[in-house]
Amino acid sequence: MTLRLIMKLYLRMILLIYSLQSDLCNLVSWSKEWAEWQMRYNVEKRKVMHFGYNNRKTDYFMDGVNLEHVTEEKDLGVIISDDLKWENSVG
Repeated sequence: MTLRLIMKLYLRMILLIYSLQSDLCNLVSWSKEWAEWQMRYNVEKRKVMHFGYNNRKTDYFMDGVNLEHVTEEKDLGVIISDDLKWENSVG
């Protein structure tokens, strides 16, 4: 890989991280605008799961609260893990 390609990939990754954080901030702002409709996010229930071996595991925030990092999460009775394996779901 050339240095130029590495720099381009790194810049793209930084822009994607910034874009996701910006979207989270916009969601919080939107939910506060619609507070009379009871549309606020319970930030303590929000979690982040990172996929991939080369993932930087960036911290993300909502309303100033650092979102919890998890390696697996149960949703609708199915356990999702960061390595996408099914061992913990079969029982």
